[in-house]
Amino acid sequence: LVKGGLPHAAALEAVAANPEARALLVVGEGINEIDASGEEVMHHVVQHLRDAGIEVSFSGLKKQVVDVM
Repeated sequence: LVKGGLPHAAALEAVAANPEARALLVVGEGINEIDASGEEVMHHVVQHLRDAGIEVSFSGLKKQVVDVM
């Protein structure tokens, strides 16, 4: 479960702190906007985690964030 901060940094920290975890939930209700470079970073982080066998899910994303992603 990831809340607050920079989502990509928090996601990597959560996985590093819990190496046995097989799933990551990013609670995105605090993310008000994301630009193209932020979306690209998130894409690479999610791909890296999925390649490592970790399922990544998002919840609570605002419409304007989903539209960019």
